[in-house]
Amino acid sequence: MDILDITKLDEVSSVGFFDAPDAIASVAVVGRYAYLAAFDALRIVDVSDPANPIEIGALPVEGEAVGPASTYPCFSLVVDKLDFIHHEGPDGY
Repeated sequence: MDILDITKLDEVSSVGFFDAPDAIASVAVVGRYAYLAAFDALRIVDVSDPANPIEIGALPVEGEAVGPASTYPCFSLVVDKLDFIHHEGPDGY
């Protein structure tokens, strides 16, 4: 996964790279974390230092993680369009 600097849209540049062990279906970024819906797991990557992203956790899923969705501070993940994982932010939203 390339991490891009889009501060200036006419000068987009790659500032980092995360080598995920499996294909990534989609990504949601909330604060310092990127939530990757990979085909084997939900992967959580700390991107606070874009040049050195670090995977801080992974939640294996049955089937395929097909899409994270984020409306800060909540986060949801759809797995095979049937299962649903929901995480509430620190304020209970």
